[in-house]
Amino acid sequence: MKRLTLLLLAAILILTGVVSLLGWDIAAFILLGAFGGGIVFGFIMPRLDKKYALSKPEPLQTTSQEDKSEIVERITVKTGQKIDIIEVKDIVFIQANGDYVSIYTEKGVWLKEMTMKETERILPLEHFVRVHRSFIVNVACIRAIDRYKKGQYLITLSNKEEVKMTDVGYQVLKQRLAL
Repeated sequence: MKRLTLLLLAAILILTGVVSLLGWDIAAFILLGAFGGGIVFGFIMPRLDKKYALSKPEPLQTTSQEDKSEIVERITVKTGQKIDIIEVKDIVFIQANGDYVSIYTEKGVWLKEMTMKETERILPLEHFVRVHRSFIVNVACIRAIDRYKKGQYLITLSNKEEVKMTDVGYQVLKQRLAL
């Protein structure tokens, strides 16, 4: 009896044009009640979820340095059977190498399975700047900055290596060094 009443109510609303004034959502809810969620449920509910945002809201993501509890003082690198410990303060620069990074120090170069994004997240902002999509440099190890091409620079580091820097990287570095 209830199902028949709800079906008749939905039909009357649709035929009289009241649904166009009230919206199809009301007719959908009436039909949902009539069919107990059957076929209509699978057809209409996804649209209602989108319209009324019934899904869970995503948590806010923060990226400030204070929220970074993962800042490290040492990085461990496994080479064969040996594990090397690299002090973060000894790092001159880091270069992207696919899903790996090459960590350059005065003593040598180490390869670590870690992305640039992960590496950037664990390094202290006050000491390291990402100057290019492939390079993160230790600010204390910069010896010179030269214009290379339009929109690009070359940084000479304490270990005599040179790395590329983009205009955006230059602006970030200038801001960090308060130039």
